[in-house]
Amino acid sequence: MALAALLSQASSSSAALYDQVIQTQYGPVQGYAAFDSEPSGNLTNWQDITVWKGIPFAASTAGQNRWKAPQPASPWNGTLDANIGAL
Repeated sequence: MALAALLSQASSSSAALYDQVIQTQYGPVQGYAAFDSEPSGNLTNWQDITVWKGIPFAASTAGQNRWKAPQPASPWNGTLDANIGAL
């Protein structure tokens, strides 16, 4: 659901979203620019592409959640840095 909220807001805006903190039902999220320099090829508006990585979509499956159906993600305090796994 958090990702759906991000995509919903992303489709309604034409500016680079990495300059903004996006509010989700679990807490605020900060994305980042997909490119730090102009990519080769004919990709237009490359400077407006925002990426979000590492946003939890469910609770961990470890411990008491082992062998259970997916459980909802827990809300977080502060802004989640969605730059996990960035190169």
